[in-house]
Amino acid sequence: MNDTHEKPSITLWVMVSIVVAGGVAWSAYLISDLTWDVELAVGIALLSSMVLLAGSFPIPVAPKVKAGMTTAPLFAAALVLGPGCAVIAAVVAGWRIRLCCGSGPHMCGCPGTR
Repeated sequence: MNDTHEKPSITLWVMVSIVVAGGVAWSAYLISDLTWDVELAVGIALLSSMVLLAGSFPIPVAPKVKAGMTTAPLFAAALVLGPGCAVIAAVVAGWRIRLCCGSGPHMCGCPGTR
């Protein structure tokens, strides 16, 4: 097997770094205005678990192709909790999906990937 991958250019790395830095700064701004209470923490936990469940059961749309359905709970989180809390719910659920299901079905406890 002959792998011929081109090395990414420095311009690509600079652009990706700028986008990531902007996203982190915007997320920090949105989260800094939050007033924390028990109801908010419970709402974030519930909506992030909904995103986790939606990501754990992808829908088959074609042979060997599956579509994730995490957009609907993230949209609900943004409407119900506001953008700052939606960022927290998305990061927590996305990290958990990646940790669980991103390492391959043999390592995963998610039922939708078997």
